[in-house]
Amino acid sequence: MKYLPLTTFILATLCTASAEAPASQRCSISIEALSAEVKAGSPAYLRIRLLNNGFEEIDSNGPSQNGADSIYIYDCRDDAGKPANKASYGLFTDAGDHPAFKPEEGVRTGESYEESVPINGACNLAAPGKYTVQISRSFHNEDGKDEVVKSNIITITVLPPDPPTDEVK
Repeated sequence: MKYLPLTTFILATLCTASAEAPASQRCSISIEALSAEVKAGSPAYLRIRLLNNGFEEIDSNGPSQNGADSIYIYDCRDDAGKPANKASYGLFTDAGDHPAFKPEEGVRTGESYEESVPINGACNLAAPGKYTVQISRSFHNEDGKDEVVKSNIITITVLPPDPPTDEVK
């Protein structure tokens, strides 16, 4: 009986050691709003940073649609959780590397790529309120399965537009 705790500890250690370590993601994506508050009708810019954690070069960006990099999937929601997305670009299947764009040079292993895009190009932020934004990108891994990498979630507040001024001349 005195060996039971020791035996349990050894078995738990062996089981943990033999378990496969989770595969690391090909990259990480982080986003930040260049301004946390914008007036309705004004562009809201998002800085996107992609860090290549994998072993292969990654395409850094795709063609622009309304100013937004269409290699990413944009998930924008109002304060009630309702999607604020515009219509699909039609450039992707649900997953996979971007089919139509190959930049001259991608992001090498251990390097990062940054770009700023107007989030209004991908999401309808016309109505005043608070919006959450998250982007993702999908890849096919070596097993032919889809891997989706998601960014952090940020909040952008859209303020009412300035009232028109009556200019007397």
